[in-house]
Amino acid sequence: MPLPTPETDEILPLWHLAVAGDRLAFGQLAEKLYPSLFHYGTRFTTDRGLIEDTLQDLLLHLWEKRAALGGVVSPKSYLFTALRHNLVRSLRQNLVWRELPAEDRVGAGEEAEDPEWLAATLGESLAMLPSRQREALYLRYYENLSYEEIAAIMGLQRQAVANYLHNGLSRLRRHWQKIMLLLLVWTIS
Repeated sequence: MPLPTPETDEILPLWHLAVAGDRLAFGQLAEKLYPSLFHYGTRFTTDRGLIEDTLQDLLLHLWEKRAALGGVVSPKSYLFTALRHNLVRSLRQNLVWRELPAEDRVGAGEEAEDPEWLAATLGESLAMLPSRQREALYLRYYENLSYEEIAAIMGLQRQAVANYLHNGLSRLRRHWQKIMLLLLVWTIS
């Protein structure tokens, strides 16, 4: 079971109130989670309208079926899983499978201390990873979800999540070592 965090401490009480029919709590819950859910949706499609529509449909469905959701232990994990399934279903129906656009490339001659260069380089490094490794890393390090929650969202066993995270971090580490070596050679010459 994941350790309590300030976020789960805020979300769980709102979830219980919303499930009990409190409209204000439901609105607050949606407001707190909407940005994270929307950002997660961009991992599957660049169609912002589709993400917004899917999120709105999900929230409406949750409100209508709230009485059946009392047993949900991890609301954030539940919502991420539901969004993932709904988006994938919509994408399959619409045949809109598209990758995120490649980030603008920054020249190798720029300094490693430049935050824009670091962000672009990290973006390129992440883009080289398989999509499931990227997704697992995103859920773990951007959304701070536990291995168990990620497994539930991605429909995997906990060990598979651990493998995705380990392999993804190993590939990133190797890639960054090469970049740092090239920077060192570039600055010396």
